Amino acid sequence: MITDTAPKIYRVVIPAGIDLPTGVAGAKLACLLQHVLTLTCLSDERRYRGHWANVHSDRWQSLIGKHGYRRVINDARDAGYVEINEPYSDGSKTAPFTKSIRLAKKFCSGRAQIVTITNQPAIQRLAKSFEPDTENLGDTGLFWFRNLANFRLDETAPADPALRDPWTQLVLAKLLDNRTVATRCDFRRLHTLLTQTARDARSYLSTMHNEPLAIVDVSAAQPLIIGLLAASPPTNPTQPREPATTRRVPLLPYGAHFRSLPDVEKWIRLCESREIYRYLWQSVQDYAESTLATVTTNTGHRVTIDMRAISLSSFKRSSLIPLFDRLPQMEANPVFKIIVRDFPTIADFIRTAKSKPYRCGNRVISHQVLACLAQRFEAETIVDDVGRYLMQNHPDEPVATIHDAILCRQTFSKTAQQIIKTQFERFGVSPSVKIENLERITK
Repeated sequence: MITDTAPKIYRVVIPAGIDLPTGVAGAKLACLLQHVLTLTCLSDERRYRGHWANVHSDRWQSLIGKHGYRRVINDARDAGYVEINEPYSDGSKTAPFTKSIRLAKKFCSGRAQIVTITNQPAIQRLAKSFEPDTENLGDTGLFWFRNLANFRLDETAPADPALRDPWTQLVLAKLLDNRTVATRCDFRRLHTLLTQTARDARSYLSTMHNEPLAIVDVSAAQPLIIGLLAASPPTNPTQPREPATTRRVPLLPYGAHFRSLPDVEKWIRLCESREIYRYLWQSVQDYAESTLATVTTNTGHRVTIDMRAISLSSFKRSSLIPLFDRLPQMEANPVFKIIVRDFPTIADFIRTAKSKPYRCGNRVISHQVLACLAQRFEAETIVDDVGRYLMQNHPDEPVATIHDAILCRQTFSKTAQQIIKTQFERFGVSPSVKIENLERITK
């Protein structure tokens, strides 16, 4: 368990295998490395695929110091600890501002070490760095962030043999030490240590009052959202909801549009009944052509699988992967060919969404547009709309988001279920919202 051992000493978690210099330089470098390591924890894409993390210069100044923070970053880069995405500049001849950063591949393993710093300015800056970024989170993000303090992890969790992955161990250690952190990405998803807590570790969670928890989430959320987007395609993929600022007006155009498109209505009804995966799975079983498909996994590897050989219980994730893949691979996938045959409006929307690049945040996206659209829609509905309702009506209730799901007390789960259903009903849909009571583990 990571703890402060004395008022004038601070224990910092950095990637394993790094020898820090002594004195002030070592303390500043430790602050930098801990922050980058924490940001990497928050995303599978950062852990396994090398995605960049945006860090504004204001954050570096508050964490490392207003003067010379860029030198610390450059020294970390020159030492091979981090990589910097350099193209972002104000056009002057000075060094470009660091807008995004990532751990060097050698140190992106999840393995970590604890180092002790004694420099008081660095310790004070570290303590301040745990304060939330209000501009990034917004009012609803702040609500969810503050609620993180209402949950605890049983201290026996790290000893579970199923949780020995280094990244998992690192997240568990931070949870045990109450190092809460939250940030919203370019697509407004809220990333916290809870969103990156391994599924097998959730049973070790409880409220601070030791109350058992439940997960409340929308079944077939991703395909349902794709159907809604196909019914009312956004004019700007980086700002999908229209009108973006009118929260209290029922968003009925979605319902009106999909009811006039028979294939989209069929798709949405299958999603509402949780039958969309069974429908696609059975269609693959009956498909007359080859059912071999090459897909990109979440870790970035390319694998060839026979979609017909996948069990129905395993089909959910495998059936969605091709929809978010690059265009050529998607077009060749038997699942997408079935969508083209049975749901042409859905297929046309997916193709159109991926047909040209868009700038979003610090990167250009193309085939990723569909995933980003779905993530933003999900975030606006769960993080913002559900969050705002909870802020106004259940301000003291311990709740947390895990993307399209709500973590809450078992005694509140029925209420959370109805709140989520009500928010989706504004779009003219009535999804299945399931409750999973977490079997508590205490030793």
